[in-house]
Amino acid sequence: MLDVLNRYYGVVTPIVHFHGGTIDNFRGDGIMVMFGAPEPHAAPCEGAFRAARGILAALEELNRTQVAGYEVSLSVAIGLAYGEAVFGDLGSVDRKDFTALGDAVNVAARLQDLAKSLGFPVLMTAAFAASLSPATRAEGAPEDLGDAPIKGHSSVAIAGWPPSGRTDRAAVE
Repeated sequence: MLDVLNRYYGVVTPIVHFHGGTIDNFRGDGIMVMFGAPEPHAAPCEGAFRAARGILAALEELNRTQVAGYEVSLSVAIGLAYGEAVFGDLGSVDRKDFTALGDAVNVAARLQDLAKSLGFPVLMTAAFAASLSPATRAEGAPEDLGDAPIKGHSSVAIAGWPPSGRTDRAAVE
């Protein structure tokens, strides 16, 4: 299993970096990424969405070519949220991690969990979706899903991608 996850992270990491993301941490089979921290990003939502699409396309290829021999098929659920966050070193004198804390971080994590049950590989807040450029939206706009209950939070208006019925995820990248 470690080999499969390392192959996955080996494919995902350059995609995240190409789109201007900073990897906060790998946590089991999950990854937390920040766009706009610690380095400014001119269009953090655009970068995050393009990275998510790139990850989905790369995952299809990875499943086809590298992990087929392991008799597993990897899938992902991605949560995207935009908002204020505090970032910096957190920990003790003996051990510190650079991380981000804030409502947007928590909402993104909850959306990742919710994506699994709703059947969308990518869920985002409606505010995040609205911030995407017209050019990006023309390539495949997120589908408005209305308000969703978020554990430990008030309901949040969300959108899912790819839109229902769309199966050519890799074609839009």
